[in-house]
Formats: sequence, structure tokens, C-alpha cells
Amino acid sequence: MKFLNRHIRCIKLNLFLTFATAINAVAVPIITITGSPSSVSTTYGTPSSSTSFMVSGTGMVAGILVTPPPGFEVSIDGVNFAGTVTVNGIGTIAPTTVYIRLKQTTAASTYSGPIVLSSPGASDVNLPMPASTVSQAQLIIVVSGSKIYGDTFSDFVATTSNFNFSSLNTGLNGLKNGETVSSLNISITGGSAATDPVGVYKNSISTANITGANGFLLANYNVTYQNGPLTVTPAPLTITADNVSKTFGSVLTGGAGSTAFTTTGLKNSETVSTVTITYGAGAAAVANTGTYNTSVIPTAATGGTFNPVNYTINYQAGNITVTPAPLTVTADNKSKIYGDINPPLTITYTGFVNSDGIAQLTMQPTAITTATQASHVGQYPIIVSGGIASNYTFGYVNGILTVNLVPSANIYIPNTFTPNGDGINDTWDINNLNTYSKVTVEILNRYGTRVYFSNNYAVPWDGRYNGAKVPEGTYYYIITGVSNKPLTGYVAVIR
Repeated sequence: MKFLNRHIRCIKLNLFLTFATAINAVAVPIITITGSPSSVSTTYGTPSSSTSFMVSGTGMVAGILVTPPPGFEVSIDGVNFAGTVTVNGIGTIAPTTVYIRLKQTTAASTYSGPIVLSSPGASDVNLPMPASTVSQAQLIIVVSGSKIYGDTFSDFVATTSNFNFSSLNTGLNGLKNGETVSSLNISITGGSAATDPVGVYKNSISTANITGANGFLLANYNVTYQNGPLTVTPAPLTITADNVSKTFGSVLTGGAGSTAFTTTGLKNSETVSTVTITYGAGAAAVANTGTYNTSVIPTAATGGTFNPVNYTINYQAGNITVTPAPLTVTADNKSKIYGDINPPLTITYTGFVNSDGIAQLTMQPTAITTATQASHVGQYPIIVSGGIASNYTFGYVNGILTVNLVPSANIYIPNTFTPNGDGINDTWDINNLNTYSKVTVEILNRYGTRVYFSNNYAVPWDGRYNGAKVPEGTYYYIITGVSNKPLTGYVAVIR
């Protein structure tokens, strides 16, 4: 019985040993490489062409991680590259092609090192990557520029704040990977002075000392600095004709040599001497009053110290304003005999132009006077006013209506005298009345009683009636024989 139990234990031990042996016989994960990559090369900023090798595995419990040396990237489809790739699989992994190339962002230099293939439970396999080269990219820098005549252009350092200076066209042919320029020295030779004339100054702009950002390294580039042209363009110059004013009826004649203009935009203290002026609408004598826009037209600026080649000239026209002509309206002086109706009042015009007359007046002036048929001897104003015309301004000169006793006779009838015996104004003297041979003078008091009567008025009235002094007061007179109507009025006796 003991022997039987010992035998059973031996059988169990043999079974365990057999099972353990079977377990130990399971394969360890093994990574196998077929082939080897070749050397590659490229220019900075461009990925190289790819080279390849094959990887396979047995007894794998996970995929195979492929890690290239620095500067390289790998792919298993030859299209999509990354920093590492995993060849997936469990157990046996069939031979799989792995592609390797230099990255486009790899700096210019020589690169090599082991390609490491690893997987859990397997020993790492290092595959040498032959020395591969990234050459410098060609970067060509050429700056062309322009400036306006009269401006200056000095050497400066172009930076991120002013690199796109409006007068510069910077050619940066060859920057890679989204890199940018931080600064660039700009030097200017011909054309930079304010007095340099319009033209193209070849090879005038030179550059140097480029620096960059966003990953820019000068070592990645073979930089060529090329000189570029500076173009001096014409400066804008505005020449504006002066506005002109003239009166209706006058004529404007243009021509060369006018100085009636202003300038805006002259450079370097330069001057323009004259321009040619041509007049449009509004210049003729018959042009009606009003403003004629852009009728003073300047052209052909000449003289002075400026050179027209250096400017783009913009000629601006001025305006012509036609103002009304002065028209003087004069009331003609008139006269009449006392007691007659007023004569017709007439007007004289001075200042009509273009053969105009009263027909061109919108409203003719009128003349009036304060004198009436009964107005006493004296002078009365003739007032003229009321004219309207678009092309004339009116100036009025009043006249005088003179009421006379007789035409062309200087007869004056005093309206008062002082018969007080002082020898001054003691009689009622009427000048020149004695020159009329058939004149009569009759004086009545306020009651209608005649207190004086005389033929020819040889002796002036002394304020007496029948030898006695008449009382102070107002007396009515009637004088005949001077005109076709009796002259009547009042005279005051004051003592």
C-alpha cells in the first residue's frame, strides 16, 4: 500500500514536470528586421524622400514601437509620417515595411543614430540609420522701394513694427515653415535725398543682418542679399486758380502769364511763377449776374524753381462771380411858375452797358415830389427810388423842383417885415417887382378891407393905411401882372 502511494506521487510529479516543461517551451517575443535604410538628404524646409526596411515579430504580446533618431520621422504607409509608429499585432506579426525620412523642420546639419524597435517582453532592436544631411535653404532677400519726390529716405532697421513700410516691397524668397523676419538692416544710396529728381535708382537699396522669429535660425539658410531699386515718384501738386469777380458788362480775357493762383504740395521751397488762365462761362460782357463755377481754368504752369517732371499736377478751376453793374438814376431838376401844375418828372440814367436800356429793368424807378400846384415859391425835393434789375445796382440822386414867380425871374416875396422905424426891414420889399410895367399889388386885412393898393409897386408898402400904422397881424396879398395867374399869399406885420 505504501508502495502504491509512492508510485502515485511519482506519477503526479512526472505530470507536473511535463507541464512545466511545456510552459517553458512557449516562444519568447522576438523582433526581426529585414533590410536596412539608406542615407537620405534634403534641403531645410522640405522633407526628404523616404527609405525603408521591414520588421516582423513572433510570440508578440503587443505591437512593435518604431522610434527613429532625432531629425527623422517614420510611417507604415509611406504617406502619413510621425515621430513614432507602432506596427500592431499579437503573436506573429507579418513582415511590415517601415518608411523613414528627414523631417521638413529638421535644422540644417548631418543626422544619424539608431532606429529603436521595442515591444513588451522582447529585446530592443537597434537598426543603424546611415548619416543623412539637411542642407541650408536658399533665402534670397531683395528690397525694392519707392518714395515721393521731396521726401527723404534714410537707412533704418526694419522690424516687426515697420517691416511692411509702405514704400518698401520686401522680397523674401525662401523662408520655410511659417518663419518670419524680425529685423533687417536697410541701407539707401541714390534717390534718398529730398532733392533727388523723379526716376529709378537701380541697386540703391541694400540689406543685411536678417533676424527672424517663429523658429527662424540663420544657420538653416544660405542668405543672399540682393540690391534693389529705389523709385522716386512724382509728388502731387495742386494748382488752384483764384476766384474772379467782375461786374456785369465787363469782359475777362485770359492767356499765359497769370499769377492769380495758389499752390499746394511744392517741395524743397520751390516756386511756380505763372500759369495760363482760360475763362469759361461768365467771362463775356453779356453774362448775367451770378456765380459760374469752375470757369477759371488754369493750365501750363511755368517758371519759378520747380521742374514739372517731379510733380503730378492737379489743376483746380476757380469760379467767376458776376456782380451787378452800378446804375446811377438821377431825378432831373425841374421848375414851374407858382400856381401852375407840377411839370412831368423825368429821370436820367447813367451806367447802362451792353446797349441795355430801361427795357432791361424789372421795375423802373419813379420820381415824386412834395410840391403841389399850390406850393409857394421855393425849392422842393424830387425823390427817385424803386428800381429793380438783376444785372444792376441802383444809386439814386434826387433832384429839385423850383417854384418861381415867373420863368427866369428872381422874384422873392417876403412873408414878414418889421415897420418899427429902426431902418431895418421897415418896408415890404419885393425884388424885381418893379421890372413889370403892369403889376398891381393889393393888400387886405383879415376882414377883407383893402389897406394897400399900388400900380407897378413903385413905393413898397410901409405898413400904413391912410397914413396910420396898421396893427400887427397877418395880411393877405394879391399880385397881378407877373404871371398868367395872380400870386397870392400872406405877409405878417411885426413891430
